[in-house]
Amino acid sequence: MECIILTGNTNRRQKVRKPGTIFLVAGMVLLLVIHAACSNRVMRENSVQLSIQEKAFLDMMLEEWNHDFRLTTIRQIADNEGFEYDHDLRYRIATYLVNHESIHRQLQVWRSPLFILTNDEKVLANYILKNAAVGENIPAVEEMKKALSMDEESIEEALFILQKLGFLHHEKLLKIFPGEYTLNPEHEEMVPWWSLYFTEIEREDGRRFNFQCVLDAMKLIFEDFTGEKVKITTYCPDCLRSIQVETDNGEITDIKPRTSVALKGGSCPTTYIFVTSGHFKRWIDDRPEIVDRKPYNLINLFELIKEER
Repeated sequence: MECIILTGNTNRRQKVRKPGTIFLVAGMVLLLVIHAACSNRVMRENSVQLSIQEKAFLDMMLEEWNHDFRLTTIRQIADNEGFEYDHDLRYRIATYLVNHESIHRQLQVWRSPLFILTNDEKVLANYILKNAAVGENIPAVEEMKKALSMDEESIEEALFILQKLGFLHHEKLLKIFPGEYTLNPEHEEMVPWWSLYFTEIEREDGRRFNFQCVLDAMKLIFEDFTGEKVKITTYCPDCLRSIQVETDNGEITDIKPRTSVALKGGSCPTTYIFVTSGHFKRWIDDRPEIVDRKPYNLINLFELIKEER
């Protein structure tokens, strides 16, 4: 849908009254509303024709997703394959994915935002959910910089892509008003909650892959990545702090922070790692529907997975 503002005049000879103040104000309000609607169009309302290079990149993504459990993002694939990653490449590929979710089973199951957003952007989106109600202004950029250790440019890019995905609404009216981002009432429909969680595996050569489930990532340590040094990175769903588990040839060599505990809830949506047992208790107390409420020591959980595989 194109947003078009029509202007014009008439050649009829007639005496025209100058509009009163109220009509001028009403006209300006209408223009502002139309501009706001245009600026908040989501990617689904756009179409894009990929270049030859972009099609080659898309083919690499589709091939990557054929690996069991891998939910590798646009950014990760660009870095893994040596593609120059920039705003235009990500936005064009993202727009194509949003409009063609039927091209791969992973897109059909998990939806495109999971592959479009970087891991830092997923944490930032969760920060917004924890600190802004629907319709409220989101936290200031300076506040997010301090809380998430992200630079201003990365935050602005994240806000832009979250707005284009329909997670945020931008109240900016014309270029003369700075405006604010607010949480879209339909954010859960536009960006499902599972799109904002990840477990990342980084191999010795620097190649990185996302998995939805901590258990999947740990299992693959003994299958796809045997004999390697591997780093698993995720985040605490309660406080959003980063958690890292380093392994060497199937054995845990380091955990940061050492106080981390896991919830093995029986399925991926209820399997998380927390930075402390206190964060675990606070998070799980708000979710009485979870049956297995036992915190696991990460080393013990790792050994349990090794025995179960």
